Amino acid sequence: MAGRDSLMDDVRFLGGHGTTLPGVSFDTIYNNTHTADTDIRRRWDSQYPSLWVTDGGGGTFANIWTPSTFAQAGLLISNTATEGRVYQLSSEHHVRNEVRLDHVSNWRIYALQTEEERGEGPFALPLSIENSSNITIANFHGYRVVSSYQPILNAIHVAASKTFDSGIFMFTGTTRSPSTIRWLSTESGSSSSEIANSRH
Repeated sequence: MAGRDSLMDDVRFLGGHGTTLPGVSFDTIYNNTHTADTDIRRRWDSQYPSLWVTDGGGGTFANIWTPSTFAQAGLLISNTATEGRVYQLSSEHHVRNEVRLDHVSNWRIYALQTEEERGEGPFALPLSIENSSNITIANFHGYRVVSSYQPILNAIHVAASKTFDSGIFMFTGTTRSPSTIRWLSTESGSSSSEIANSRH
């Protein structure tokens, strides 16, 4: 089990639309409507998350690119209170989630960058934090490609979490609409909603 003193540095996860192979061009990774792969056997969102830290895992993760459209998420951290740090992780091109934290505490994420593509990511949530505490997110860059036509309600989803330090959020993109953070519940568990807007 990787503990708080472990290190993963300078890693690029292969697969999906961030991978260039000999003879493969941009035109050959989508079907004619940009709604699936050209090979129907290669289903988007059908694999485990590319990087999954779970069951007491922790440590330092730095300089990571995780762009596989076939994975459920670029990064999933779950069921751990072990201290963890993420520096400059880029998660892109996923269908449901770019980054998820579920039942996590004592993690700090710095300079996270997410990107949603028009074809596979119109409904992808950049960052989801649930049932977690003592989480810091600083210098987060979340954006969607210029050709996106599907608006999304929230850039960050936080639910059933407490002691959340928002740090510095910076949303960048090509649209003029406000980005939002939706807080779905309070420490006591009562339902409430608080929205913080940050213009691009």
